[in-house]
Amino acid sequence: MKNQAIQINRCKKLMPGLRLGWITAPPAALEHLLELKRIQDCGSSPLLQAALHVFLREGGLGEHLKRVRPAYRERRDRMLDALERHLPAGAVWTRPAGGLFVWITMPEGFDGDELFAAAQRRGALYSRGDLFH
Repeated sequence: MKNQAIQINRCKKLMPGLRLGWITAPPAALEHLLELKRIQDCGSSPLLQAALHVFLREGGLGEHLKRVRPAYRERRDRMLDALERHLPAGAVWTRPAGGLFVWITMPEGFDGDELFAAAQRRGALYSRGDLFH
């Protein structure tokens, strides 16, 4: 399997909660990877896998992306505008070129617990950074 190209894709661009992916690999590598999947797979739905296969094979992903990219772009831009308006000086954040997530670093001494509680009272939830460390 030395120097063989393998491409791994996830379905987050299709549906963020979908926990399936697909892989492109040379036949020899693919056999090993399939065996590993059989050993560790504890619940991927065969029906969902088959449906995803048909969807991808028939070009559904490209059509889906054409439809959702403008909406995601608008949501991203609104979110970035809101961050600019409402976050305190010293806060910095990433600007996603693709994907759905922004990483925000608040200024030193900022009370993240207070911000989380205030956001929750207003019906907004986010994943706190300590979950990622």
